[in-house]
Amino acid sequence: MGPQKSRSLQGRQVQGQPTGFETRKEVWKHEALEKSGVEAVLAHDLSLVGEVRHVLTEQADGSLLVWIALDNPAREVREQVFQKELGLIDSFPEVEFDFNIVPAMGRDPDHIASGAKVVYTRKEDSLAKQG
Repeated sequence: MGPQKSRSLQGRQVQGQPTGFETRKEVWKHEALEKSGVEAVLAHDLSLVGEVRHVLTEQADGSLLVWIALDNPAREVREQVFQKELGLIDSFPEVEFDFNIVPAMGRDPDHIASGAKVVYTRKEDSLAKQG
């Protein structure tokens, strides 16, 4: 028997068990998300759509889950949001986004996705409060 060659297990699983590489990759991806300001860009871009009430994020299974709560989920509004999503996907090709559009229905963000981070909430208009 001669010397054995080392084999790389990057991204592979051994008998259904993670090799450890996947876990470290998740940490690197999470750190990259924080450093790149993805959440700040998400908040800014989606805030430009007037019907967006909340934007929430959560890191899970290598993806960035994004909930976009709309006051009025009409087709035209959803189309505006879809265009923003496409722009974000193009701007951050290293991020695996999982977008979810949900009706806000007057709910607080924690009732939309418990445990998710709120990155944007639209404040009520001062005129609406006076009326």
